[in-house]
Amino acid sequence: MLKRLYWLPVCAVLLFVLCRVKTHHAGLAKIAVVVSTLNNPWFVFLAETATAKAKALGYDAKIFDSQNNTASESDHFENIIVSGFAAILFNSTDANGSVANVLKAKAAGGQGRSDFAGG
Repeated sequence: MLKRLYWLPVCAVLLFVLCRVKTHHAGLAKIAVVVSTLNNPWFVFLAETATAKAKALGYDAKIFDSQNNTASESDHFENIIVSGFAAILFNSTDANGSVANVLKAKAAGGQGRSDFAGG
């Protein structure tokens, strides 16, 4: 009986550690690639290359096309932040208008996701 009680805390700790590892990995699994437009072959190349490299490194990457629209870009950032993406690779639609999106992402990074970057 005493041996069975010994294994209970060991199994509980092991289960806790395994759950934490899976949760931590799941939090780092997604990378967002936000581009100003996919109507330009250069930005298509940029987005596809970044996505391929992210996938080669073991991340799940998703491309977001802002269609040269700052409102669409803002919507993408809202969705990315809420969805818990670990990082953002970002080509801005408008240098001045995109600053607010980067600041939102950085603020969200301060709440547990510190890998946000923009530029």
